[in-house]
Amino acid sequence: MLLSDLKPNLIKIALAAGFLIQEIAKQGFATTHKADSSTLTDADLAANELIIGRLQSIYPDILVVSEEGNQYRGEGLENGDWFIIDPLDGTRGFAKGSKEYTVNIALIRNGIAIAGVIFAPDSGELYYGDNETGAVFYEVASGEIGLEMPIAAQKLRNPALLLVSRHHLDGKTKDFTLKFENPKITQMNSSIKLCKIAAGEGDIYPRFGPTSQWDIAAGQAILEAAGGRVLQANGKSLKYGRVDENGLLRLNPNFVACGNFIPAFLPFVD
Repeated sequence: MLLSDLKPNLIKIALAAGFLIQEIAKQGFATTHKADSSTLTDADLAANELIIGRLQSIYPDILVVSEEGNQYRGEGLENGDWFIIDPLDGTRGFAKGSKEYTVNIALIRNGIAIAGVIFAPDSGELYYGDNETGAVFYEVASGEIGLEMPIAAQKLRNPALLLVSRHHLDGKTKDFTLKFENPKITQMNSSIKLCKIAAGEGDIYPRFGPTSQWDIAAGQAILEAAGGRVLQANGKSLKYGRVDENGLLRLNPNFVACGNFIPAFLPFVD
């Protein structure tokens, strides 16, 4: 598969899913909870159906793994191609009226996130990246996508620009921020933090808590295409396809996403 051919398809699918979510938000939606007590809405399910249907129509031979109802059970994901999607990242906030949600789609090849798209419908931000064509940004307004703008992760600034989760500013994260002299800290939700670093609008995103593989894959693909990194405590790149004893995707280990530099804080405490 040529990633240059994949690019327009992933972008169109992400846009369609994002516009659908916006329509459902306007009309009103039902909210329930999954077995793990996480929030689920009609918008999650509708976007999930749209994304999976379109991916399977275009790429019938490639497995699609989703947060919503299409989780893979079994071995073998560490080899070959497969899609991983989070049709609505930030559901908890979305259900409460937050605009900080995204559509995430990534292509994994041999455990590596090689292509990804993230669309934030309400802010009109769309990011795409792959390891062949690089990383780009589009502004989306009134249902139309604007001009393509290349983006690139930057060297570490002083003071450092740290991006942290709005809901997960825990003790480990606070301790990590002390490694920097008077850092500028911004809190925001969802995987858009990885995109901001890819676009040179942030330096570091530390995450010391559970995330699912579908939460991070698209953002990692975009960030690495822009020259950045997503690193585990041992300094190795975050990989995909790991499953537990039940054959379900494991949670990600703690990680730090950063711009185009070798972090001096490695190895960090896991």
